[in-house]
Amino acid sequence: MIIRRSYQTSRKIDISILLSINAICLHILKSILQLINTNINTIKYDFQFRVEPYDLFTCQTLAYMFFSIVNALYWSCVLHAGYRFTRILYPKRLWLRRLSTYIYVFIPAQFVVAFTGMSPIPFVFHSIHIVPDEIYCSISMERLPSLIYLFAVLFCLPCCFIVMFYVYLVHKVRSVTSVRVLTRRHRRDYIVIRRIILILGVLSITSLPAVINLIFFNPNGLLEPVVYRIQWVASSVNSFIFIITLPLVNSQLYRLLTKRSNFKQRDMRLTSVRVTGFSDNRDASMYDTLRTRIYCK
Repeated sequence: MIIRRSYQTSRKIDISILLSINAICLHILKSILQLINTNINTIKYDFQFRVEPYDLFTCQTLAYMFFSIVNALYWSCVLHAGYRFTRILYPKRLWLRRLSTYIYVFIPAQFVVAFTGMSPIPFVFHSIHIVPDEIYCSISMERLPSLIYLFAVLFCLPCCFIVMFYVYLVHKVRSVTSVRVLTRRHRRDYIVIRRIILILGVLSITSLPAVINLIFFNPNGLLEPVVYRIQWVASSVNSFIFIITLPLVNSQLYRLLTKRSNFKQRDMRLTSVRVTGFSDNRDASMYDTLRTRIYCK
């Protein structure tokens, strides 16, 4: 839909729109994997439907792919912040602003980094197992080393990159003799990075219930299986918040999605011009006045 709307506006798909499409596709993949691995099996189990036997390897693979896609989502935020960062500080390096660079280099690298970063979870820590009293696989919350690694690689590392971009930009902006030296576009990029940090902070709040459960109940061995369900609910809420706030990060995406009403108004205006020969009501009223005067004469 976004690509079609971009063609309707007769505009090329720029890098910011491409990065938004990348994030949306990742959310779609994440939702599909969560539906296949968790939601369908949970509904069957809760309502006592017939649950077919499944392969443990397939179950663990789906869980690994899910967390890798979530990691890729956070790296997509880093990619977006890095694009804004390079536009401000390195405007003359054109290869960093080419669409092909992001299609063939940065976006594939995002998947490589995400899947590589999550690979120690199943291959080193061996912490992807069937959840107790459930019929799906997830990362075991009873093993502290794997949880620390997951939190560091999945959330902390991407957020550190984005915060570094922002802090370095603040330092550069304050070192400039006048803030007016920054162009309007650069100020917008600066604000976008700050909004990305704010959105990541809001997303982290939705995971607080599971984190509190882990801190207070996991050391005592009183961890309830409901913690895993809180985790999946938080994941769904995060996706909803991210999709809703995506136009706030990308103003071009917001303008692109709201172009439809403007196009309808323009088409109606062009239709009226073709029928009457006038572009607005003022010209039509002038024509009526002139016709009345000629008739009176």
